[in-house]
Amino acid sequence: MQIFYATSRGIIAALFLIFSTFNCSDTSTEPDPNLSELSEKEQKMAGTWKHVRTEGEGLGAGPVDFGTFTWTFNADRTGEYYQNPDSDTERRRDITWRLDGDDLIFSKEGGDPTYRVEEYGENEMRWYNYTLAETNDSYANIYVVERQ
Repeated sequence: MQIFYATSRGIIAALFLIFSTFNCSDTSTEPDPNLSELSEKEQKMAGTWKHVRTEGEGLGAGPVDFGTFTWTFNADRTGEYYQNPDSDTERRRDITWRLDGDDLIFSKEGGDPTYRVEEYGENEMRWYNYTLAETNDSYANIYVVERQ
């Protein structure tokens, strides 16, 4: 009986090692071929960014504690804007995007810039919100966004 237990434990250990080897295979993904078609600044934009605080003088300055607001920028210049404010319903909107200098524009054919990227970073950026600044100068208008 002891030989049976010793043999079965040895077989189980061998199987464990074999399956562990398969499990540790390379799980990295291939780089997105579209990423190389983007400028250096656009490559920094690729990914998902969450609005975490607003800076500047006026109303609304401080941490974003009234919901979730994210932008996803894909390497093929498509993406998604997601908002889930505490006081309203969740919404998703497909977007197309591009940079014109530092202006972030959400349309393929022209269009006015929505944001100006004030500061590029790997994990945090600052965006100037044109729309907010133009409609009401009493609101803070620098969005701080973090990579998700």
